Amino acid sequence: MSIFNVMKFDQCCDSDHYAKLGDRCLNNIASCYDNLRPVGAIILNALMPHGLASFNHTLLLFFSLLFIASESGSILNRNCSMVLMIKVSGVFILLELMFAGLVSVNLTDASSGIFAGLAILGFCRKNVLLFVFAGGISVLIRAAYLYPMLILVIWFLIESLYVKSHRNFLLTSLFFVCITPQFLLTYQHTGVFAFLDPTTVAYWRDIHLSSNYYGYDTIFLPPSINLPFEKATSMPWQSSLLDLPTAYKQKQWSDIVHLLAGRIEFYFSSFVPWSKAYLNSPSERIFSPLVMVLNITVFVISSIYLKQKDILWRVWFPLSLILAQSLLIVPEQRFIFVIQLFLIIFTYLKLWDSYENTENLKCQILNK
Repeated sequence: MSIFNVMKFDQCCDSDHYAKLGDRCLNNIASCYDNLRPVGAIILNALMPHGLASFNHTLLLFFSLLFIASESGSILNRNCSMVLMIKVSGVFILLELMFAGLVSVNLTDASSGIFAGLAILGFCRKNVLLFVFAGGISVLIRAAYLYPMLILVIWFLIESLYVKSHRNFLLTSLFFVCITPQFLLTYQHTGVFAFLDPTTVAYWRDIHLSSNYYGYDTIFLPPSINLPFEKATSMPWQSSLLDLPTAYKQKQWSDIVHLLAGRIEFYFSSFVPWSKAYLNSPSERIFSPLVMVLNITVFVISSIYLKQKDILWRVWFPLSLILAQSLLIVPEQRFIFVIQLFLIIFTYLKLWDSYENTENLKCQILNK
């Protein structure tokens, strides 16, 4: 048994569906296509027949190492290796405490989010290859990252032309090569050159945009005698407001503002321990103003750190794109996973720097 499976989180619904798609693909490579799920998600589940938990946790560790190493400048300096390992261990443990419930289930949100995080790291560090390939993989695993990544690709292309870096322009263009297989598969099955089946996409887009939910959870029904749990039911945190398209048509601007504010409150004023994807009770989601205060504090600390490193806008710009998209669809906490990743890590790094500066100041005072 993997050490990552010691803490068991129940699964259902989408996680079960991903497993079935992977099994189907594993048995017949011609079946590695779905109208709604990108081919990367299907192949990933086919390669991980025992679930994504071990892969997700390992990927989270790799992300922690690469992130801290990029901030430290080098992983080869022996004098810094011990400090580096301590910092990486601290970040990894912190992320595990925050996201074990999400990372341990068979959903692609964790893996795609980590790859998206690596792409954003490449964007803010102007590492074109890291951005292109990590961004391409994130999109092939989860289509929700398609539009944010396309905007970042366009920005990178314009930036490359502005500084007359033809090499970076060509390397950035490789992003389109990365996602081409999905377009070809969709064309083969639907006759339309699109990323996913347009009919299926339109159906789910209408459901998302016509929703007036300010939050959403999946709740397990009480267990029966024969089964550990029967099935899950939806738990919409529903408002009495109009949905966004209707409010816009009727020019009910207050409804739009209040609905978006409600979704922001859901994302940043509530939490579930371990970030569990599937809850046993609605009461597991904890709403508190203190959660919002904590998130604001983390945001401010992260911003101070990013300002000092002169990469403030190159981090908040892509994260703002992801947040904007997450406010337009039915809000589930896992949709802002990548935003929380960056908030936690940059806050951790700022606090670490403050500790080191304090210790250096003490040493200077003692030496005097």
